Amino acid sequence: MPERKVYKFRIDPTAEQEVALARYAGARRFIFNWALQHRKVTYEQTGKAISWSNLSAELTELKNKPGFEWLKKIDSQLLQQALADCKRAFDNFFQKRAGFPKFKKKHSAHRETFRQIEYKARWRNRNFALVDRWFPSSQLCSRCGNRNQELSLSDRFWDCANCGARHDRDHNAAKNLRDEGIGILLAVGHTERLNACGASARPATAGCSR
Repeated sequence: MPERKVYKFRIDPTAEQEVALARYAGARRFIFNWALQHRKVTYEQTGKAISWSNLSAELTELKNKPGFEWLKKIDSQLLQQALADCKRAFDNFFQKRAGFPKFKKKHSAHRETFRQIEYKARWRNRNFALVDRWFPSSQLCSRCGNRNQELSLSDRFWDCANCGARHDRDHNAAKNLRDEGIGILLAVGHTERLNACGASARPATAGCSR
């Protein structure tokens, strides 16, 4: 049986390229949702589905409407591909290979972001830990762990009722996130020691000069 080799490549965009990629992804998500909404509304109003050729023509007209001129800056083939993706989603639904198409959410890009951060960390031999979004980093005292549940968004500084420590809200949150991240890494059995900044800290090799 012949062997087949597969190569997997990971892009390493510059900051400017990351902004452009995010813009393209947002435009593609917008057109997919626009096409899905258009087909749903048309069917509800007329009992018939708008054809994909008509949708493509309306997409061209959409670029000239007030408030949508930004679409002219996006590659036309990318936008047409978003229509093709929507069509494929409907085809899969009608052929009972998938459920009814769903609107694409923006938060999915946050995950294009966490994966990139994790990759960058591994590339630079650093540790990465994802702290739960509901972790009360601002409310916890980084000195004693007491929680201030009365803390409001307008409070930039606060005093711990338990130990009396004075906290800058953001600095305190950063310390708690650092400690929580280190705790997560240790909990999963991380074998390397971590320094106060969360970076890898390996013991010096015997006989090496310092």
